[in-house]
Amino acid sequence: MEKAGEAQGLKIFLVDDDPKILDLYTKFLRKGGYFTIAVSSAADALEIVDRGLTKVDLIIADINMPGLNGIEFHHRVKERRADLADKIIFITGGVFEDEMAESLAAIPNPILKKPLEFEILLKTVAQVSSGK
Repeated sequence: MEKAGEAQGLKIFLVDDDPKILDLYTKFLRKGGYFTIAVSSAADALEIVDRGLTKVDLIIADINMPGLNGIEFHHRVKERRADLADKIIFITGGVFEDEMAESLAAIPNPILKKPLEFEILLKTVAQVSSGK
């Protein structure tokens, strides 16, 4: 697990429509030394990005969300902040339509499957935040 000192100052945006998942990831990432902001919809997340109310270093977003899904969210973030679009880690329960699979294949961001192994999540966060 990454030490808290290594993660100091990194702010992670969690976007998932499941409050239990948000709570679990928030607790784990904070224990790892990260600051977190959790929202239950991509629309709410975009509003925060648009307003620039807080600095966000990395986003962990569910792919299958009602309204704006993770892929659409990625495209909209890319229109607003291309630098941040490269720092999105997708999470998924696994099952989605062929069209969504094709869209995901065109995006180079990491995709992690639920249930997440937290050591893999921390490793992926460290890699994405460092630009590796």
